Amino acid sequence: MLLLIGCTGMRPGGVPPRVSFLGMVPTELGLLEQTFQVRLRIENPNDFPLSLQGLDYELFVNGELLLTGVAPIPADVPPFESLIVQLPGRGSILQWINSQDPWDGQSVRYRIAGYAHLSEGLGRVPFEREGEIRLGSVTGIPI
Repeated sequence: MLLLIGCTGMRPGGVPPRVSFLGMVPTELGLLEQTFQVRLRIENPNDFPLSLQGLDYELFVNGELLLTGVAPIPADVPPFESLIVQLPGRGSILQWINSQDPWDGQSVRYRIAGYAHLSEGLGRVPFEREGEIRLGSVTGIPI
């Protein structure tokens, strides 16, 4: 399910990018905070190129905030094409894991929301997407 909110900074008739969560891999595991490389797909549903400057996002799993991230993405997404990016994400998943049964092999619901920051002073455009993914494919660790 895709939810679009507003079109601030877009050309007239423009549609915000679709951002999908593809998975994540741990890069640093601390006691209070963990860092991940988060894989996202950015789709441009417009008939004009989308020039990105950066992205900031929040990732919710089963209704709870899991990770937040912000990173520069100096990239152009051609019309009707997509781009896969890897961004850093930080959070404390230990509390989340303790409240879940992550090894049952079931799918989890996710929601990713944030802003695509456009280059050339065009501002930022909100995005939000919900979906379902198996936990093993989320972390890159087979279950």
